[in-house]
Amino acid sequence: MGPLLFLIYVNDIYRAVPGENIKMFADDTNLFIFDGDSDKLTQRTNNCLKDLNNWFKSNKLTLSLDKTSFYMVFSPIRIFSIKLQGC
Repeated sequence: MGPLLFLIYVNDIYRAVPGENIKMFADDTNLFIFDGDSDKLTQRTNNCLKDLNNWFKSNKLTLSLDKTSFYMVFSPIRIFSIKLQGC
């Protein structure tokens, strides 16, 4: 019953970042953000992180930073990295 209740509890996380691509499997959640412009990508990513942080606070949850891989950038050429802001 525990895993089922957890899934029901977090099932609306996608509403925290409308328009972005969130994939969930069991207790893993991935957020995919696409943009060809590194500045726009950085801004969108930071906005999503703020929104997700607010969702976590509203639902009395915390993000386990020890189990979290913050980001990966996939690009056809090595052109940029993004700077994430702390929440």
